[in-house]
Amino acid sequence: ETPVFYSLLAQQIALDIPLARNGERVSSFVHLAPEKIPSLRLNGKLKHKAYVSFRSVSRQLYYREKRVGWATIALPVADVEDSLEHLFLLLAVGGLIVAALIGVGSFFLTRQALSPVRNIIRKARQVSHSHLDERIEIQNPADELGQLTLVLNDLFERLQKAFETQKQFLADAAHELKTPLSILRSHWESEIDNPEVPHALKEKIVQDIENITRLSRLINSLLFLSQTEQINSNFEFEILELGGLIQEVAADIRMLTEAKSRQLQVVELVPATIRGDRSSLYQLFFNLIDNAAKYTPEGG
Repeated sequence: ETPVFYSLLAQQIALDIPLARNGERVSSFVHLAPEKIPSLRLNGKLKHKAYVSFRSVSRQLYYREKRVGWATIALPVADVEDSLEHLFLLLAVGGLIVAALIGVGSFFLTRQALSPVRNIIRKARQVSHSHLDERIEIQNPADELGQLTLVLNDLFERLQKAFETQKQFLADAAHELKTPLSILRSHWESEIDNPEVPHALKEKIVQDIENITRLSRLINSLLFLSQTEQINSNFEFEILELGGLIQEVAADIRMLTEAKSRQLQVVELVPATIRGDRSSLYQLFFNLIDNAAKYTPEGG
């Protein structure tokens, strides 16, 4: 059944009121705020005391310029309130869903946007810890990350040139100083056994030999530093002919052995091919032959 709404303001007035010639007069006020009235059934029995909201409009009634009463028309807004509550619930749930989607989307978009930055960091770490000849791949040279990558690659290029220049200088200086110092040491060592040299001069010669020895150790350290490539932890392996490498080392040491009245002779070498780092193997055989010549008696 359709509910009937009852208000205490409603009254039955048995009054014949003709229409005004000039039309209905303007009402004095309008109720805009919702009112509360009890809900009844058609049979007139009060089923419950639940109150509902309604909107009402009141008009003054005039007859022959005299106010005779009020006319109030009310319309319940319960269905409207239910619809508004349902709409509010939908908006709240939809807002939460949209907020969650925005959060998840922002996370993935941020992650995707920062992916080039992570690649730059990872590549820069690889360059700094392994090969200076590595470069960062440029995705888009027009944007900010592309410009940053260009700057980093230029920095790595200059660092590589600086390290290569330093390494080449160390190697050249060590090679240029090693042979003269070895000859000078051999010369002073031979003078120690010379009976014509005074004892006081021999003591000074011994001091000079000690200084030359310390300087030779420093040069050997520089040579080893330049050949081990500390800026690159990996050796440069290649196929080498072992006999040719030993002949090269022997040719460099031969003048040192001749200064000490010793002879260095390379006998027939069995052909052998190995895979290794040329600089490290050169240093290895050079130290072995140099130590052998150092502890070989004169004339040996």
